[in-house]
Amino acid sequence: MLAEIAAVDEQGRPWIRRERGGESVPAASTVAVRPEDLGRRATVLFDGATPIVTGIVRFEATPAEDDRSGLLIRDDGGELSLVATRAITLRCGPASLTLSPDGTVRIKGTNVATTASGQNRIRGASVKIN
Repeated sequence: MLAEIAAVDEQGRPWIRRERGGESVPAASTVAVRPEDLGRRATVLFDGATPIVTGIVRFEATPAEDDRSGLLIRDDGGELSLVATRAITLRCGPASLTLSPDGTVRIKGTNVATTASGQNRIRGASVKIN
């Protein structure tokens, strides 16, 4: 069967998810599963109730039928990357940060503060304040 690599814990053990949005469970593995494999599909066999990851799907000819989210989450050696086709928004209460595919970055909040131990630069073709 195929499952999604949902996580890799501190011991390097993969956690798999049988269906998108489902519960993740720990699995044994016969192959190396790395943090950059998060979100990838894996081949899985079962030894009784214990799932065993036997391979990682590296290249797929077409996206999975149910994979229409347009979102890729990847941990590349300690750097977390979120890649989306339409936009990424982080929201907490009235505060938000939105990244758009045209390069627009919108920061909204009741109060916005920046702090720098070095130089704090604002650069652009034009800078409009108020």
